Formats: sequence, structure tokens, C-alpha cells
Amino acid sequence: LLKIALAAAALAGASSPASAQEIRFQQIPWTAPLDSVRGSLEAAGYSYLGLRDEGHAFMRADSSQVTVVMRSAGRPLNFVVLDPSREAAMLPRFRALVDSLGSVLGRPVDSQPSRVRWEAGPTSALVRVGAREGKLRLETVFRGPEWAETVGNGDGPDFRELAAGYTILAREGGMRLALDTSSITTLPEGHLRATYHVDLARLQLAGISSPYNAIEDEIDFDCAAGRARLRRHTLLWRARRVGSSGGQREWHAPAAGTDEARVMEAACRARGLVAAAAPAAQPHGSGAVPAGWVLIGQVSDGRSLLDSASVVAKGNDGVFAATVRTEFVPSRSSPHGLYDGMEMRLEVDCPGQRVRTTAGKQQAGGRDLRAIPVPSSQARWSAGAGMTVVALVCRVAGATPR
Repeated sequence: LLKIALAAAALAGASSPASAQEIRFQQIPWTAPLDSVRGSLEAAGYSYLGLRDEGHAFMRADSSQVTVVMRSAGRPLNFVVLDPSREAAMLPRFRALVDSLGSVLGRPVDSQPSRVRWEAGPTSALVRVGAREGKLRLETVFRGPEWAETVGNGDGPDFRELAAGYTILAREGGMRLALDTSSITTLPEGHLRATYHVDLARLQLAGISSPYNAIEDEIDFDCAAGRARLRRHTLLWRARRVGSSGGQREWHAPAAGTDEARVMEAACRARGLVAAAAPAAQPHGSGAVPAGWVLIGQVSDGRSLLDSASVVAKGNDGVFAATVRTEFVPSRSSPHGLYDGMEMRLEVDCPGQRVRTTAGKQQAGGRDLRAIPVPSSQARWSAGAGMTVVALVCRVAGATPR
């Protein structure tokens, strides 16, 4: 069988279940700089392939792959070990890896047919079978103490267990939407009031406030008229409230396919009522696209636009700066008040088909409200091939990919 750095060497850095303070991969400290990480992996037989879209990539002669995601400060966030087993051998290999980790780390905190996870203090290990681009893959993931601070809840299937009474309405694109059925109450005028919860796989930033990875909204519904009214908007970070604001006094009709429309339909159904059909999502504003702007695309609650006049060369290497604006309807709530748009400053590398974000700000009625800190994952160059905004910027600039 193929050798992988888990059964022996990798697990040598993990403490016993009784005394485990943290889980490590290959005895590599979570404070190690890249040079040290690279040296440890090369000593274990891995060759460094360079920085790829998903992180620093390493490969061994048996095709075992390791991807290391480094924080901007130079410390590893996680190690993802891709097992080279063929599909027919994945199930026994999966069981073997689970047994190996279990013998050192003890009982897992979560065990499912295709995913098993252990925790020790702020660190964790995860063995999972998943699919990417139509092919099954077996991965073992080691997450360091700064993973939760930087990434948040996990990566979709690994969201924390919900309290009793919650019903999951959607789980897609790194998001989980759930309705607290125990919170549904009938108001004197016959309307309903309920609380719903949104978990996000990656942290978000609200203006200059603390990061958050979950949203909890209290909302009223008029089932007969198909209307909703947000009462309270709360931002959470690892189950702690980090921001809260009042809602909207005005009633509005949630557009079909939005979180509010899904929650309204479920809440009304739970009380034996039928919610009026939600209208199709409409673009923000009622007029045509403003002069000089180009429509990038519609989203469920608005549209994205490119300011063609903002596309300017950053030099002679085919990199261009551009301004993109996303407009929402209805307005969204943040700890600092309502906003109905975000304007982002991008840099697009047309020859290399890459993109990154350099600045952002919230807007209301076309007026700038506040700057939005750019997450490090978006500030770094990432692959842009196939992205509409990259194609549009390059077309406006008259540039072509290599």
C-alpha cells in the first residue's frame, strides 16, 4: 500500500488523547515559517512545486500531494494531504487512515460515513472523501489554531451542529441556511415572527467591525401578502455576538430564491399557511445601466456593473485597475446601518488571467459610507480565467491573455 505521512511520521507530532493540546502534521509547529515547513516536508520526501492557487504545493514520488496554506504573517493555517489511492481502493484506505488517527487522537468529535473529524484544543484533523471536477478524492486535513480565526466555521459540511429546533433550508456555496422553528410566533395582527440563522464557511468583514461567520436575523412575515420586515440583524463570530442593528420599518416582498423567501415559505408552512408567491428578482434601480458602465451580470438581489472609464493600465505588463459596483435591493443591514451597494477596486492581469481586490467600500444611494477591509484571500492574486469581470476588463482595455 502507498505510504502517506499519517500512519507514523505525521502522527508522531500528535499528542495522546488524554494530554492532547494540539494536533500537528509531520511535527511541524503551527508557528513555523515557510522555509522551515518546506525543509520538513522535503526531509519527508516531498518536492516543492511552488505556489499554486490553493497554496504551496508539494508532491512525493508515490504521487501523494500536500498543499500548505500560509497566513500572510508567514505561519501555516492548514495542511491538506491528497491521498493517491484509486477510487476502488479509497474505502479501505479511508478506514485505514481513520483507524491510524483514532489510535492516537481517540474518539472523533464528528463521525460520518465519508468524513471523520478530531479536535485537540484549537487544532483539528479531518479525513474525508469528496468529489472535485467529477472525480472522487481522499483527503486528510490538518488545521492549525489560526484556521478558525482566519477562515471561520469550516468548509460547508463541517459546520457546527445546530441546536434542537433548527431546520436546514439550504446548504450551498459555503453557506448553510436554517430556520429556528421553535422561534415562530403569531403576532396579534396575524403576522408571523421568526428567527433564522446563516452559517458562512469563510469569514466576512462588516466595514471596520470584527469579522463574522454567521448571521442571525429576526424577521416578521405577512404570509397572505408575501411580505417581510426585518426586525433585528445580528452578526456572530464563533457563536458570539459581534454586531447588531435594528431592521427595517418598511415591508418588502422578498425576491424568489433569496434567503428571506425561503424562510418565509418554511415559516408560513410550519403554521399551516401558504406564503404568496415571491416575485422574480429584479435589478437594482429601475433605469437603464448608467452611461459608461457595463453590466457584468444579475445576482439574486441586484446586479454587478463595471465602470469602463475606470479601466486604466498599471504599467506596461498588461495589468489594469478597474472599479466594480454591486447594487442590492432591498437594502442590507450592517452594524453601521443600511447599505445598498459595494464598490470594489480590482487589479486584473490580462496576460496571466489573474485578479485581486485592492480596496472596497459600502454605499447607500450612491453615497460612500465607509471603507471595507479587503480579506487577505481576496488581496492575493487568484485565477481569473473564465470570470466575466476579468474578460470584460480585458476587453475594455483591449488586452488579450497569453
